[in-house]
Amino acid sequence: MSNSTDSEEFKKWVEYEKIAMHFNELIIQLRVRALAGVGAVSVLVGFMSKVSPTGEYNWGLLFVALVALTIAWFAILVLDLFYYNRLLSGSVNAVLEVEKASSSNLDMSTKIANEVSSSCIDGRYWFYGIVLFTLIIGIYLTYPKIQ
Repeated sequence: MSNSTDSEEFKKWVEYEKIAMHFNELIIQLRVRALAGVGAVSVLVGFMSKVSPTGEYNWGLLFVALVALTIAWFAILVLDLFYYNRLLSGSVNAVLEVEKASSSNLDMSTKIANEVSSSCIDGRYWFYGIVLFTLIIGIYLTYPKIQ
């Protein structure tokens, strides 16, 4: 093949990679901001729920806040896994198709995809699961105290 064909393939690959990276950055930003938001709101509610200097808490406020945070966290999980992750997967699949059809040695995304698919651990589920588990434990521990 000619150098111009290789050059066109590379340009197309670069553009597809930019799109995939854009979706990847969106997902990372969503996750980091969501985690920071849950942490900040948790700390704020913890301070606000302290009723007296002796350390008594407004357990009802804590319970409601934890339930609201759990619902918000689950909504972010759904948005990530069922919208943003699909955008990323589609863009990665397009890059993989370009690499497969390429006559040159474009294979970085193929190698990354192979490495990721060989892992038995899906970090997305651990990320959301750990926080969700922590929020549910908080709900479980505060509920008996509001009665």
